[in-house]
Amino acid sequence: MATEMHDSAPPKQESVGGILGWIEKMGNRIPDITMLFICAFVITCVLSAILSQMHFDYVHPSTGAPIEVTNMMSPAALVTLLTKMVTNYTGFPPLGMVIVAPLGIGIADGS
Repeated sequence: MATEMHDSAPPKQESVGGILGWIEKMGNRIPDITMLFICAFVITCVLSAILSQMHFDYVHPSTGAPIEVTNMMSPAALVTLLTKMVTNYTGFPPLGMVIVAPLGIGIADGS
């Protein structure tokens, strides 16, 4: 009862050249979506702190009220962010689909 051992190398993945290869390489360099949102949040907070110190002469077209940049890092803004976090999250209309779709995909993948 001799068993033969075969040296089978794993199949090589063909690399796509041209524009599709470039798109794949760039897509693989993109960080995780969570990190993208965290970076966007930090950049927005820093820009709001900087731009709130500058005064702009913009007026809302329909109300005529001046438009001001609010510092998101001020104590009042941080309290508002934390107290309304759940309301903002649950009031987001596509949230149901965002929760149900991965659940359905997981169930379909497991069956």
